[in-house]
Amino acid sequence: MMIIYVLLTVFGCILVCFIQVFEQYIRKEQEEECASTNYPKAIDKNAEEITKRIKVLRSMNAQKRKVKATENKACKHRRITPRKYNIMRGKKAGNPAFLVCFSRRGGPIGLVHTHEWHTVV
Repeated sequence: MMIIYVLLTVFGCILVCFIQVFEQYIRKEQEEECASTNYPKAIDKNAEEITKRIKVLRSMNAQKRKVKATENKACKHRRITPRKYNIMRGKKAGNPAFLVCFSRRGGPIGLVHTHEWHTVV
């Protein structure tokens, strides 16, 4: 009986020693992962991700600028104030047509300068 007790305590001590060695090994690996030698790699990886995001944002901004420029051109060409257009008598008094252009330029959209627009009353 005494021999069994001694053997169990010896095996228990050996088991505790193995657990401590294993824990030290795990701690050492974790410290190596956090070591300063890995920082440059992490910094480079973050820098690459940031540059990718910046490229995407720049392309989005460029597309927005192009769309805004075309919208501004269209608005400028179509902007009408009462001083800039001529009033003409139309054939149908009940159905007046606004912003009729008599000299179309600029393709199928027909964008023209403001002084070439007329209003039919």
